[in-house]
Amino acid sequence: STNLTEPRNFNMMFRTVLGAAAEEDDPTALAYLRPETAQGIFINFLNVQTTLRRKIPFGIAQIGKAFRNEITPGNFILRTREFEQMEMEYFVKPDAEHLKLVDEWVELYLEWFKSLGISGDNLQLHEVPADELAHYSKRTVDIMYRYFPERPEQERQWEELMGIAYRTDFDLRSHSNKPVDEEGKRVNPDSTEDLSYFDETTKQRFYPHVIEPAAGVNRTVLAVLMDAYSEKTNDKGETRVILRLSPQLAPIKAAILPLAKNKPEIVGMAKAIKRSLQPVLRAVYDDTGGIGKLYARQDEIGTPMCVTVDHQSLEDEAVTVRDRDTWEQERVKVAELADYLQRRLKATSPVQPVADSGRPPTVAHPGRPSPTVRSRAHRSGPLPSPRAIRTSSSSAWASPASAATSSRAMVFTSRRMPERPGRTLASATPTRSRASAFIPRTPT
Repeated sequence: STNLTEPRNFNMMFRTVLGAAAEEDDPTALAYLRPETAQGIFINFLNVQTTLRRKIPFGIAQIGKAFRNEITPGNFILRTREFEQMEMEYFVKPDAEHLKLVDEWVELYLEWFKSLGISGDNLQLHEVPADELAHYSKRTVDIMYRYFPERPEQERQWEELMGIAYRTDFDLRSHSNKPVDEEGKRVNPDSTEDLSYFDETTKQRFYPHVIEPAAGVNRTVLAVLMDAYSEKTNDKGETRVILRLSPQLAPIKAAILPLAKNKPEIVGMAKAIKRSLQPVLRAVYDDTGGIGKLYARQDEIGTPMCVTVDHQSLEDEAVTVRDRDTWEQERVKVAELADYLQRRLKATSPVQPVADSGRPPTVAHPGRPSPTVRSRAHRSGPLPSPRAIRTSSSSAWASPASAATSSRAMVFTSRRMPERPGRTLASATPTRSRASAFIPRTPT
């Protein structure tokens, strides 16, 4: 079109006024809603590093709300003014292999998305051209997801899922009080702190460089749901919706269903089984329909296993376990049910331990922190799995899928600790804004 307006600036940040009685035009009351979570990490870099006594390389991760005054809001959840953001700033030395680190983080996040059940066919990489890079970036790689498979044009099917950027030392320098520009003027005349890092080994002071993986929670959830959605036709020719969620993401792991809700013996046995499973997995009881409708209901919400208590269960103390994806059924003794379900759920989960290769840390979320690890180093054997240290005295913790809107932070370090057999990487998200320190594998 040739009917264009004159070029003009856009206000991409939301303005607000602090103070109930402040005037709209009072410059001292002017404030902005944060457009990203990263800057809060950068300005607290020195606090985290000195308080937790961390040595580079280490990273600080945070999840929280961000606000952007989008020029063209819409396109479902891909362009919204308010969204949940996950960002991590991984601080490394100025002489580190930064471009190689970007590749390693990209590979790690591809594995992570696949572990959530997203097909590799729906993921692809996009190297951002040099003329399109942000002013702070020397390299950015976007992980793209096929959000629009119905579009005929191949290039229009993809949209950014997350990005991994090499931000150099731009941010820490910009927030510090010592750096000067080419004219000898201070870059940030309002800063009162120097956010540089002193390396005790080399006796050098420098501003750490940063590798930044950044992802949207909303976009990730949408990608998981799109890949999990499927339809299947039963013997009656009816089309059923099946949400093939990874067991680790399924909100309900098993549904306990009585075949006859008017039989007190069957109902009582089903409720007792549900209570016995509660300590080891999330189970629900449902008797509000026929068995076919109950199965369909659980398929639609992604419940991996359905356990049916029937008349025969009263005689042989066994139940029928139905698989969500295959609809296959198997008879299992009640005494062995808990172990059987845990074994099946673990076997069908796409999450697998990552062998050590000197790569950045792998982060999984069982939902509770592991006990504080010992400080002495492991003397022999393979490199250990990461462990979590709970740094808060509170005992209240929530799973990473918690809908809490407050920001949460995590700190990653390069210390290695003894491996505890049978445990995967543990982490936890506190219900309030607190920091948790993690001991991961880090690049060498």
